[in-house]
Amino acid sequence: MFTKINEARVKSDSGFEIFFDHSILTYSEDDRYIQIDIDHSPSTLIIYVNAIDKWEDNMDNILIDGSKKQEILKNICEALSFLKIKTKLIR
Repeated sequence: MFTKINEARVKSDSGFEIFFDHSILTYSEDDRYIQIDIDHSPSTLIIYVNAIDKWEDNMDNILIDGSKKQEILKNICEALSFLKIKTKLIR
């Protein structure tokens, strides 16, 4: 279940949150976050998937593996769908 904080911020009862501005989408869970490059078209938010590689606050530079990346993308797309925002993934 999602809670809309405002037009660009959603919190999930699964423990993650997203918010975005004109060029960055921030995904957070637990005490970590990742910032993902985005663009906007008139009706779609474009997400650059290759930007999902490691947690921003990760001092050990541990990469996000493929299954975690897919989970993050799924969570982001579901949260944006809740806001009635279409998404396009660019790899």
